[in-house]
Order: sequence, then structure tokens, then C-alpha cells
Amino acid sequence: EIGNVLTNLIVNACEAMRGKGTVSISLSATSEQIEIRIADTGPGIIDENREKIFKPFFTTKPKGVGLGLAICSDLIRKHNGTLSLSHGSGNGAEFIITLPRRINETGKN
Repeated sequence: EIGNVLTNLIVNACEAMRGKGTVSISLSATSEQIEIRIADTGPGIIDENREKIFKPFFTTKPKGVGLGLAICSDLIRKHNGTLSLSHGSGNGAEFIITLPRRINETGKN
């Protein structure tokens, strides 16, 4: 499921850039959580759409259905995580996935 979310976010980023730009993926971890950031150098997401993008059936794509980000958000929530859009500066969009670290049965990492 997490792989599907990453694929969706990367495909969205590539489509937004229309073949020109860069997609960056970074991973960081603490003892409590894992954070994955997917950023692109595309046109970004306008302010009026920022609150709508995770709602079902909202799309800015001519042939889009508007379920991709809504499903991604639900899948991440099922793993006790969050999917958010960064308020970064400049062009492009940055999505942040935050997930709890898994702890094995002994309570050690």
C-alpha cells in the first residue's frame, strides 16, 4: 500500500512538471517516526486548491477523477500516519508522509 502511495505521488509530480523538472525523494527517521518527502519543481499548487486536494472527486486534471490523493491519504491513515502538503517556498509541491516506526515484540528497534 505504501508503494502505491509513493507511485501515485511521483506520477502526479511528473505530470505536473510536463516532462521538465526534478522530483526529489528524501527519507528521515527518528526513534518514533519515519518521514518521506516527495518534492517537485513544477508549478506548485495554488492556495485555493491546497485545502481541497485530499477531498474525493476534486481534480485539476482535464481527465482526472479526483480520487488519487484522497485514496493515498486514507491508505496512510490506515497505517496511523499522515499525508500532508508542505507550505514550502518557491515553485513546486512537496508532499510529506509521516508514519510511526514499527517496534518488534521485544520493544526494541
